[in-house]
Amino acid sequence: MLTRLWYLLKEEIYNMNKRNLDILKRCEVFLGLTDGELGKISDLPSCTVRTYKAGTTIFREGEEASTLHVLDEGRVMLTMRLSAGRGSREEVVDVVTKGGILSWSVLVAPYILTRSAKCIVPCKMLSIDGKEFRFFLDKEPYTGYEIMKGVVRVIASRLRDTQWLLAFGKRRVTL
Repeated sequence: MLTRLWYLLKEEIYNMNKRNLDILKRCEVFLGLTDGELGKISDLPSCTVRTYKAGTTIFREGEEASTLHVLDEGRVMLTMRLSAGRGSREEVVDVVTKGGILSWSVLVAPYILTRSAKCIVPCKMLSIDGKEFRFFLDKEPYTGYEIMKGVVRVIASRLRDTQWLLAFGKRRVTL
């Protein structure tokens, strides 16, 4: 009985790590990493899949960035607060889809979120504790360098989308 239980537990852990690995492989930030490098990330204790209902706010602009998210299913809108004079409004500046990353600020000091994120539809995402992930990147400098190159690509793309919004008054992405 105990042997069977141990076997089932090992199988469940294997399936969970494989699922996490598959999600990481599709992520724009982790493209180009080997299965071995991705496996080390997938094995981090905090690397878990979370689900969110449509309309759920995942985080808000200005909060401390504590968790890195990789979107596996669904769509998430990123918004920023725009202020002019006495008024302000929330503006959608980007939409993240499968394979996209949320809260890259967890990797860049001062670790403050630059956008708010809200689920447009039900979502499933892989979440990793920011402090644990930064510690891992410090121990694996080559992997950290490759990941940070991916983060820079994401930041540049989102900056271009925000510039487009400010210049033309409309989003380059559709909800």
